Amino acid sequence: MRLAEVQFVHWAAIRPDPIPLAMGVNQVLGPNGAGKTAFLDGVKLLYGVDEVGGDHHLRGYVYRGGPDLADDDPPVPADQAYLRGTFHNPPADRGHRLFAVFGQGCEHADFVTVFCVVRRLGTPLRSYLVVPGWESFGRHRPIEDDLRRWGQQPRARWLGGDVYGERLSEIGISRTHRRILALPQGETAQLLRDPPERLFNRVLELTGKQVVLDEFRRAQDAYQKAEARYQLAKQQLGVAEARLAKLELRA
Repeated sequence: MRLAEVQFVHWAAIRPDPIPLAMGVNQVLGPNGAGKTAFLDGVKLLYGVDEVGGDHHLRGYVYRGGPDLADDDPPVPADQAYLRGTFHNPPADRGHRLFAVFGQGCEHADFVTVFCVVRRLGTPLRSYLVVPGWESFGRHRPIEDDLRRWGQQPRARWLGGDVYGERLSEIGISRTHRRILALPQGETAQLLRDPPERLFNRVLELTGKQVVLDEFRRAQDAYQKAEARYQLAKQQLGVAEARLAKLELRA
């Protein structure tokens, strides 16, 4: 699930221009306050991360900054921010494309665009729209018009953060992946402080083996319950046989 380009509007001090991403490692450079953490947190949202790390709250990123204001003007809160990520959508197993689970024509497109709206006030905090193709926000028309047009495409519908995360789990971005992405900068070492069992479970889920382990545990639990029922029935049978023997002696 590789990003090809992102675009953030009303998101901290980041300019609303499209930002292409190269294959492999991309460096994010800039002085303090330039928006590096905001950029990374915006990318995390596109990958379905439930919350951003550190002291940064999502709603605190939603304001008009960057080229909307002069350099000496203070930032002005906006009603909502608009995040856009265009992903590569290569064929996966049996020719099915990665984003095919979203439907709406994504099963045939080489690229898929994910839109995320973050509201400063009200609920839901985040909403997602996934459309086929490489789309972007226009500079000379209202973003709301673009989103309305894309949202009116056949079978298109907005998704809440939970539903979007569930769909991502179906294509390999598990809840554990998203939890690791949510770790604040400098705190990834806390993974090594996890108890061995939790760390083992993380590795299993990341490698796709968690489902196998869950099935084994369910089967093991069912066996233990069946064994307990068998032992109880055996005990009850013994009691019944003892009573029967007493009745036979009296007869």
